[in-house]
Amino acid sequence: MRTYPRALAFSLVAVCVLPLSSAVAQDTSIAFTSNTTFRHLFGSPAVRSALPTGPRAARQSDDYAEPLHEKFATFISGDGFESQLLVQNLQLKYPVTVTPVLLMADGEISLDPVRLAPHTSTNIDIDDALKTRGHAASPGAVVLRYHSETYGSATGVVTSENEEHHLYLSSVARSHEEYWYGTTLEAVIWTPRSGTEGYIAVSNTASAVRL
Repeated sequence: MRTYPRALAFSLVAVCVLPLSSAVAQDTSIAFTSNTTFRHLFGSPAVRSALPTGPRAARQSDDYAEPLHEKFATFISGDGFESQLLVQNLQLKYPVTVTPVLLMADGEISLDPVRLAPHTSTNIDIDDALKTRGHAASPGAVVLRYHSETYGSATGVVTSENEEHHLYLSSVARSHEEYWYGTTLEAVIWTPRSGTEGYIAVSNTASAVRL
């Protein structure tokens, strides 16, 4: 049977553990000289303190620096329309805190942050949120802001309803991070009557001016 030098096996261990911390590096050097096994190496106090523990071990801790993501949707409030925002956490293991912000013509209206348990959802009454903050009903947009490892951790959809005219519109929250597939968007326009009127809502999800 072909054998390999013992030094080669220890060099592979060094690749795995050296990035953890300087304390770990010291333990690995001891392991090389004393022929300590891989199991004993990871049982050392220095390595145990460097490795993550707890239910969020894979993501370190609650204050783990995760990037900020934004998703945008449009809504109609007023003129017989009422809008509801559905926010959902798509994560199967970790909670997500989402802060909805209403983008109105006169500025932003930040709503209370919502902490969602794994794979749960909540509804937010946009009309009620505007009313309680002393703002008149009017069309606008909503942005969902949250910190996560990926933009796909949370999603949202706005439903704008006009019961009198039997109109039900949906706007799925989108992120500029999703436009890797292109920036051409298509939609279907239906005008069942000659007097039907409408408009196209356009949202800029970038941090710079777009034409």
